[in-house]
Amino acid sequence: MSEGNEVLQKNLTNPAKKNATYISPDIQNQLIQMIGIDIIQSNVVKEIREAKLYSIIVDEATSHNKEKLSFCIRFVDGDRNIREEFIEFVSVIRTSEEALASALLRCLENLGLPVEDIRGHGYDGTSSMSSERAGVQARLRREAPKALYTHCSSHALNLVIAHSCSLPFVRNVLGNVKETFLFFSVSPKWEALLKDIVEKSNLHSSNSRSVLLELCKTHWAERHDSYMHFTRHFVILPKPLKLPPLACMMMKGLIPCLLRRDSGIEKARHVLPLF
Repeated sequence: MSEGNEVLQKNLTNPAKKNATYISPDIQNQLIQMIGIDIIQSNVVKEIREAKLYSIIVDEATSHNKEKLSFCIRFVDGDRNIREEFIEFVSVIRTSEEALASALLRCLENLGLPVEDIRGHGYDGTSSMSSERAGVQARLRREAPKALYTHCSSHALNLVIAHSCSLPFVRNVLGNVKETFLFFSVSPKWEALLKDIVEKSNLHSSNSRSVLLELCKTHWAERHDSYMHFTRHFVILPKPLKLPPLACMMMKGLIPCLLRRDSGIEKARHVLPLF
């Protein structure tokens, strides 16, 4: 920050008092809070008030043994652009329906946003959030009867993917992709040989970091890259490779695994792009 601000740079290099640099962790946290709440959040809330009608998106999560509500608002700004802005993390002591609803309404009140102007609200599918009788949805609809509830699309997609992973052929594909990556990543020589074969087959993209990528355990977006690399190079993986004798023995077990009918590879080649 000091590189673009001469006054700040002068204060840091030559302060009026040695203990007046204002770079302690407490001062930095105060500055971050002032910028985040008094400037950024204040300007966003001002635009929401001008838009009048808005929708809310709320998700509950645990971080460092503390319960937090992630609170976002979706609205149409003055330039008619649909925007989705993060507002703040709301701390909650309990995760009961009443406690979550009270924390949400209290947050809206502190921001000065009328509850009756809500036209949509989205949460995950847990009963404490989405129940029509006792959940946060029910409590909010009593305050804002015109608000339309929508199950969070990202959460719904995550449920579909998680359920799909239990299907036999999808589960087999995941295992085969992982085993294939591990097989070639064990030895730099084997990996270099595979790259050489792929380049001679004109299948390797100049933008590709590697022929095969490891499956990411947490991010499905990263897994998508792994699947795309695997399907792109699948046609050359079962080819006989000029590997050392030990590798040939291992390859004999890998190739049938990739080609057997119950591996699900051929079927999944049409399904993997959906992930």
